[in-house]
Amino acid sequence: MKLFLQLIIFVFSTALLAQTPVNDECDNRILLSLSTTEITSETIDLTQATQSVLSSCDNISNTYYDAWYEFVAPVNGNVQITGIGGFDNVTFYEGCEGVELTCFTDDGFLYGVTQNATYVLRMSRRSNFAGVVTFGIQAFAESGNNECEDRTNLDVTTTEISEYTVDLRGATESTDSSCDSAGNTNLDVFYEFMAPATGSVRITGIGGFDNVTFYDGCDGTELTCFTDDGFLYGVTQNTPYVLRMSRRAIFASVVTFGLQGFVENDNNECDDRTTITITTTDVSEYTVDLRGATESTDSSCDTSGNTNLDVFYEFTAPVTGNVRITGIGGFDNITFYDACEGAELACFTNDGFLYGVTQNSNYVLRIARRSNFADIITFGLQVFQEVVNDACVDRTNIDVTTTEILEYTVALSSATESLDSSCENSGNENLDVFYEFTAPVTGNIQITGLGGFDNITLYDSCEGTELTCFTNNGFLYDVIENTTYILRMARISNFADTITFGIQAFEREENDECDMATEINIGVLEYTEIPYDLRGATESMNADCQNENNENLDVFYKFNMPVNGNIEISNLGGFDVISLYDACNGTELYCAVGNGIIFNLTSGTEYILRGSRWSVFANTVSLRVQAVEAPLPGCTDTVEFIGGAWVPNPPNFNTNAIIRSNYTTEDYGSFQACSLSVDLLTSVNIAAGDYIEVAYGIDNNGVINVAHEGNIVQRNAASEAINNGTINVSVTTPTLNDGDFMMLGSPMSTETSNDVFGNVRMVRNHSTENFVPNLDVANDFPMAENFADDNGDNWVNYTGAINVGEGYLIRPQSEAVPEGTYTLTYSEGTLNTGDISIPALFNTTKNDSPNIFSNPYASAISAVDLINANSVIDEVYFWEHLTPPNASLPGYNNLNFSMQDISMYNLMGGVAAASDPSGTETEPNGFISTAQGFGIKANAAGTVTFTNTMRRVSNNNTLRRHEVDEVNRLWLQVENRTYGMQSTTLVGFTSEATFDVDAGYDSRRMATVLSLFSETEHGDELGIQGVPQFNTNMKIPVGFSTQLDASLEYRISISEVQGVHLETTEIFLLDTELNITTNLSEEVYEFTAEAGTFNSRFMVLFEDRTLSVSENNLEGIVLYPNPAQDRVVVSNLNREYIESISIYDISGRVIYSQAIESAVQNISIPVVTLESAVYILSVKGTHGSVTKQLIKN
Repeated sequence: MKLFLQLIIFVFSTALLAQTPVNDECDNRILLSLSTTEITSETIDLTQATQSVLSSCDNISNTYYDAWYEFVAPVNGNVQITGIGGFDNVTFYEGCEGVELTCFTDDGFLYGVTQNATYVLRMSRRSNFAGVVTFGIQAFAESGNNECEDRTNLDVTTTEISEYTVDLRGATESTDSSCDSAGNTNLDVFYEFMAPATGSVRITGIGGFDNVTFYDGCDGTELTCFTDDGFLYGVTQNTPYVLRMSRRAIFASVVTFGLQGFVENDNNECDDRTTITITTTDVSEYTVDLRGATESTDSSCDTSGNTNLDVFYEFTAPVTGNVRITGIGGFDNITFYDACEGAELACFTNDGFLYGVTQNSNYVLRIARRSNFADIITFGLQVFQEVVNDACVDRTNIDVTTTEILEYTVALSSATESLDSSCENSGNENLDVFYEFTAPVTGNIQITGLGGFDNITLYDSCEGTELTCFTNNGFLYDVIENTTYILRMARISNFADTITFGIQAFEREENDECDMATEINIGVLEYTEIPYDLRGATESMNADCQNENNENLDVFYKFNMPVNGNIEISNLGGFDVISLYDACNGTELYCAVGNGIIFNLTSGTEYILRGSRWSVFANTVSLRVQAVEAPLPGCTDTVEFIGGAWVPNPPNFNTNAIIRSNYTTEDYGSFQACSLSVDLLTSVNIAAGDYIEVAYGIDNNGVINVAHEGNIVQRNAASEAINNGTINVSVTTPTLNDGDFMMLGSPMSTETSNDVFGNVRMVRNHSTENFVPNLDVANDFPMAENFADDNGDNWVNYTGAINVGEGYLIRPQSEAVPEGTYTLTYSEGTLNTGDISIPALFNTTKNDSPNIFSNPYASAISAVDLINANSVIDEVYFWEHLTPPNASLPGYNNLNFSMQDISMYNLMGGVAAASDPSGTETEPNGFISTAQGFGIKANAAGTVTFTNTMRRVSNNNTLRRHEVDEVNRLWLQVENRTYGMQSTTLVGFTSEATFDVDAGYDSRRMATVLSLFSETEHGDELGIQGVPQFNTNMKIPVGFSTQLDASLEYRISISEVQGVHLETTEIFLLDTELNITTNLSEEVYEFTAEAGTFNSRFMVLFEDRTLSVSENNLEGIVLYPNPAQDRVVVSNLNREYIESISIYDISGRVIYSQAIESAVQNISIPVVTLESAVYILSVKGTHGSVTKQLIKN
C-alpha cells in the first residue's frame, strides 16, 4: 500500500513540475527584449511541449517539440543565438505563418535584420532528447565596412604598429578568398590603406580562426591570403591596398589587429648583398630588421614548408681560419656560400662556425628567420686565425715538470673537429687541438683549469690507442718516465673560447697499493705526522663510507699498535677518508670522513691504515695519528646507541659510547662513558639539568646541542674534544631591563665577538692596567674593596676573539627587543677542556688589581676548587645589579653604581649583596655556571688555572637576577625669571604603567599661570605621568602653557633624575616648532613665547650615553613624529656628519633619497605622498649608517 501511494505522489509531482510551456504555439509566443550590449538569456523546458510545425532544417521523420518567441530588432544588423546544442534547431520567421528567414542547428546568426522590425523565433528539439534549454540572444549593429565598397580607410606607418578593433558579429559574408573553406560562412569586413614605403606590411593579432586577404582593389586581384599573423610582401610606396578580415561565423567575436609597414631591405637579394668587415681582434656587430625582407631561396637546413625571410652579406676573410657568428637564436638559420648562386659551405641554426676560410677570399652570408618570428636581429662576426696544432700531425710540444704547474693557453675558436673521443657525444661538434709531452717521472699527470665543457683525451701516439678520456679537471694515471704521449684538448663548439690549462706531473707514491704499504711508528706521548701527496696515487679500492661512483685516490700504511687502546686521527679536512683493516684484503675495522677515534686496538697487532681523497680534491695531506692507552683498566668494551636503545648495555666509565642514532637526555637520560663518539648525521641533545660525563676523549662528527643549564664534562686533562661536526652550547640570560649588563665568557675554543655576540648592543673587556680606585669611594669606605674606577677607562669596547677564560661585559639587548631574556649560542671551534691558564694581573695592591674571568667549560665548576687551586685568589665576586645608580653614590659619573650590589664567596661560604632586600636571594652557592663571568682581586701577580677536576654535572643554574621593578623618574622644569615663576612635570617609568591614563600613576596638571606638562597620544595633559619601563627608543610629548601676556623668555631644564637606566642616558629636548634639539643633560634650553597653550611643542628623546666616539654615533638618530602623516623630522642628536637619507619600502625599493652632506641637527622630510605602510629610513654618515623603522599613517 505504501509503495502504491509513493508512486501516485511521484506521478502527481512530475505532472506538476513538467507542464506544457505557455509559448507552445506561435500564437502564444513570448516577447523577448534584445540588447546590443549584453546577451539576453532565456530558459525553456521542452519536455511537455508539442510539435507545431516543421522547419526546413528539421528531419520530417522526427518529432520536434518547439516553443515560440518574438522580438523587435533594436538595430540594423545581425542577431546571434548562442547556447544551442547539436539536437537543437533554430528557425527565424518574419511572422507567425510568415516566410522562414533561416534555419540552422547549433549556434548561429540571423543576418540582415531591420531596425524596429518584428521577428519570430522557433526553438525546437527532437522529442527523444527533449529537456531544459537555456539559450542566449543578442543583436549586433551592422558593420560600417561590411562590403568592399564601404571599406574603412586605415593609417599604416613604419614607426609603430597601428591597432584597430572590429566586431565581426555585425558582419556578413561578402566573398570567399583562396584560403577560405567554401563550406563555411566567413563573416568579413574590408579596409583600405596606403603603403607608407616600398617593402612589406605585417598584420598581427590574428588567430587560428581568422583569415586575412590582401587585394590590389575591390573586385581586383587577390595578392595573398593566409591564416594567423603574416606579411603582404612587395608593396609599393603610396599605392592603395584592400584588406579583407574574416572569421568563421561560429567563432565570430571582437578582433583587435595591428598593421605596420617595413621598408624593403637593401640587401634583400644576393645581388644586392651588403659588404661587411670582420676582424680577429673583436666581434663586429650588425643589425637587420627581417620584417622588411622576403624569401629568396631555401638553404639545406631550412624547412621548405616555411617562409624564411632572408638578407645577404659579403665579407673578405682577413686570415685563414674560422668565422664565428653569434647572437643567433633558435628561429634563425645561417648559411655561408662561396658566392651568389655558388656552393653552400655551411648551414646551421643558432650560433656557429664557418670552418676553414682562406685569407683574402670572399664569402656570402645569408641570415634567415621564419616569417612568423621575423624581427630585428643583432648578430656578431669574428674571425679566428687557424691554430697551428689543429691536427695531431701538427701537435705542439709542451714541457711537463714535477715542481710546478705549467700553464698553456689556446683559442679553441680557431680549431676544427678532428675526431671524437670515447667520452664525447658524437652528436656535438667538438673543436680540438693536440699537444705532445714526455713524462718526466713514472706516476700521474694532473690537468687543471678546465670546465664542464672541456674534454681531455690521452693517446700513446697520433692514430694510436686512447689511454684515457674525461671531462673537467682530472688525472692521466700511470704514465711512464721518458715516454711520449699525445694530449687532445676539446670543447663543444657552442662554448668554444680561449682556455688556459695547467699541467703537472707527480711521481707515483711508493705505497700506492696495499702490498706496498709504508711501515710507520705511531707515537703515544705525542702524535706522529704522516705527509702524503695523493696526486701521485691511484684508486686501489673503495671503503664502506666512500661514494663508489667517485675516483678515490689512496695510499697505505702499516703499523704495530704500541699499546692497548685507541688511535686518534687529526689534522684532516672534510674530503679526507681514513679506513683501517686487519690486513690487506682483510676486514674493514673503521671508516670515517675527517678526524676521528679508532677504538679498542690491541697492543702488538699489525693494522693497515688507508688514507684516501676524491681525485677532484687530490692534494697534499699531513695526517696526524697518536695512540692513546686504554683509559681505564676495563675500558676496552664499546657500546652503541642505535634506534632508541643501547646495544648491548648502557655505557659507564668502563665503556666507550658510540651514538649512531639521535639521542636526547630528556628521553633516554644522562650517562657516563669512557669516551664518546657521535656519528655523522647524528645529534645528541643535552637538556637543562642533565649531563654527559666522559672520562676521556670526545669525537663528534654529528651535532651536539647543550641546552642552557645542561652539562657536558670531560675528566682526563690530556684528552681532546674533536669536533668535525657542529657543537652548540646555549646560555640564556636572566630577565634584563634596557641598560642592564651581564658578565660572560665562552665555553668554546674559537668564539669571537662577531659570532656569539654579533647581535648584542655592547661588548667590553676589562683592563686591569687602567684601573685606579676611585678616591671618593675610597674616602667613604677606606677599608673596603673598591671596584669603582677613577674615570671609567678600565672597560674598553671590544671586537675580536673571545679569549678562553676571560670575562666580558655585554649588553645583549637590541633596539627591537630592549628588555627580556636573551639566548646566546656558542658554536665556534670545539669544547674547552683540560687545563686552561690565564694571567692574573697585579698593579700595586690587591685593591687596585681587579681581574675579570669566566667559567670556560660547558658545565658548572666549583668555586671552592677554583680558590683552592689558585693561590692568587682569596675570593670571587659576582655583580648582582640591584640598585639604580644615583648622584648620591660616590664615583666618577654623575650617577654611580653601588658597591652594595656585589655578592662575594670564599672558602667560608657566601654573602648576598648588601642591597639584596631578601638578604639571601643573591647569596652565592659555591658554583659558577657555564660562561658565567666573575671578578677577583689578585693578591699577587700570577696565573689563574681552570681544570677538569673543578667541573660538575649539576648546579649549572647560578645565572640569576634579583627581580626588582626599578622605577626611573625624570623631573623637567620650566621657568620665567622676569616674573619668578616656574612649573615642574614628572615622568616615571615602571612596568605597572601604560601609555594610557592609569589610576594611581597619572594625574592631570594644575591650572597654574605657567605650566609644563607631558601628554598622552589622546591629548591628556598630565602633571605626573607613568609610562612603561624605560628604554631609549621612547619619545615623550611635552606641552607648554603660559598666561603671561607678553613675549617673554623661558628656560627648560632637568630638575632631577632617578633610576639606573637614566644614569647612562643622554636626555634631549626637541622643539618641534623651531626644529631645535638641546642636550638637557648638558645645558638648559631657552626660548621665547607669547601667551597661549602649545600642545606637543616639545619632545623628550633619549640616547644611550655609553656609546663611545669609536662607535657609530648615528645611533643618536631619532625620528619624530613616528608614526608620521605629512612630514618626519630626522633629529641628529650627536650632530654626526650625514651624507644622505633614503627611504625604502618593505620590498627594498628606494622610494625617496636626498643628499644632505652636512652635520645639521634636524632634517625635515615630506612623507605626505607616501602610502600608509611601514618603511625603512636609512641614514648614511661618515662613520657608518643606521636604519630606523618609519610608520606612515
